[in-house]
Amino acid sequence: MKEIHDKMINNFIIANKAHAKNFGNFEWDNSSWGGGITFFSGIKVRMGNKNKKLMNYNIVEFAKAYVWHECFHDLSVAFRVLRLFRILEIAIVKANKEVKVSSIDHKVLDEVMTIVQENFAISTFYKIYLDIRVLCSFMSKNEMLPASITRWSYSFKAYDAYTNSTMDSMGNLSNQKKLPDEKAIDFIGKIFSSNPVNERDIFTSSIFALLLCAPSRISEIMLLEEDCEVIVKDSNGISRYGLRFHSLKGFGYNTKWIPDCMVPVASKAIMRLKKLTRNARVVSRLIRAGENNLYESLNRSAFDCLTIEDLHKLGFVINQLNISQENLKFLSKIKHGTVSVKAFWIYIERKNVNSENINANLCSINHNLLDSIKGADIFTTIKASSKYFRADFRTDNMNNIFHRNIHFNCDGPVLIFRSHQIRHLLNTIAQRSVLSEIQIAQWSGRRSVKQNSVYDHMSHNELSELSRKLLNRNTYEETKISASSFNEQSIIMNLIKDKFEKLELKIQNSDPVRRKYILEKIKELRLKVESILM
Repeated sequence: MKEIHDKMINNFIIANKAHAKNFGNFEWDNSSWGGGITFFSGIKVRMGNKNKKLMNYNIVEFAKAYVWHECFHDLSVAFRVLRLFRILEIAIVKANKEVKVSSIDHKVLDEVMTIVQENFAISTFYKIYLDIRVLCSFMSKNEMLPASITRWSYSFKAYDAYTNSTMDSMGNLSNQKKLPDEKAIDFIGKIFSSNPVNERDIFTSSIFALLLCAPSRISEIMLLEEDCEVIVKDSNGISRYGLRFHSLKGFGYNTKWIPDCMVPVASKAIMRLKKLTRNARVVSRLIRAGENNLYESLNRSAFDCLTIEDLHKLGFVINQLNISQENLKFLSKIKHGTVSVKAFWIYIERKNVNSENINANLCSINHNLLDSIKGADIFTTIKASSKYFRADFRTDNMNNIFHRNIHFNCDGPVLIFRSHQIRHLLNTIAQRSVLSEIQIAQWSGRRSVKQNSVYDHMSHNELSELSRKLLNRNTYEETKISASSFNEQSIIMNLIKDKFEKLELKIQNSDPVRRKYILEKIKELRLKVESILM
């Protein structure tokens, strides 16, 4: 079996090494890949140390392949992974094993935890433990280690001080860091219901709203597809609304059904994100479809002049205020008839050289879209990342969402929020609901029901109070809806609103006089439809 594991490891290294060669001046064999990603030995590598040594060749080659494949795009994760491989190298030697990753077994993993216990703080101790479990799961799944490796666990009873601290933080309500500040929820709710116009406020408040609608990881929100909304009728003929997620911890695709009172919130958040990220998704589709498809879509030859109307036909919205100066100059050239369709293709292809694997996700954005100073580059697409959301809550960011909207919280303290807090809150609510343990695990996208207890923090009274405040109140003030249930009528209302808003979006590029006339007619029709349904 070990020969098979070695073969699969080698194939994994070769495949990722070959893929890396396609990226310009990137040098696989370098000891440093930039950004702080280095492959030196030692538990704690000091950059100023001139005597640094590279990790063992067998270790470093797999470490490079794993970093490239799993987390090259996320520096914080890459640093944690590299720390783990440095510790693994030392542990393999101490366990008297051949120095290669296929030597990892229960004995080596126990040695890792011993090394970690001796050299790191309690908070880091648990992080490394989790990193080990993730690595072993990946290697086992891909036949690089035996399946038995996933049954390894560390007895925290051997480390009483750590055990006590961890259990308190995971199971005690007194640790408020696990749960969101209610003031933060109210604050973002005010921004969301105020119909924000700032791109960053729209982005952050919409994602916040989706986190509040169902217990999800921020990374799962970022991977939502454009058509993620699901509306079906249950066995009683009642329409239900959910979102199609890709759960990152082994559950695959699943639908998370949204509580009735939160459906208007989810629907509005999805609609706003679609509108905000439209140009990025247009670019993604163009890049994926290829050059020939561009000519076919426009019914033009390569050297025909591109027009503004052609851009509208492709789906671009170009009359936005937040647009880069470089884009404005390029659009001016198009208006003067000096840009061919071929030149346009070369233009967007060069701007998106690393975008061949980017899907047109709901949260894909244009470069600098969230930078109000530089202006968005509407001809680029960037892979959705949670860093933009998290950065908006950093206390050292003087332009975070709390500072930008200080008028909503003039006399309050600086508010702190972490994305995972919402997940903990909703899981806690679910723990006291009629849901079974299996249902809670499925709803949250977890493979094991054992993980449910991690998210249970509240006493029954505390839970009841918060659930009433958060799930039964009208957080979306524009839509008055009963907290008791969400019926088919409310679904129809939201679908109609979505259709009308899409129609308004389509005519944005029309002649101003014609656009004004159509908008008036839309308003009249909308009022008539709503009066019938209300």
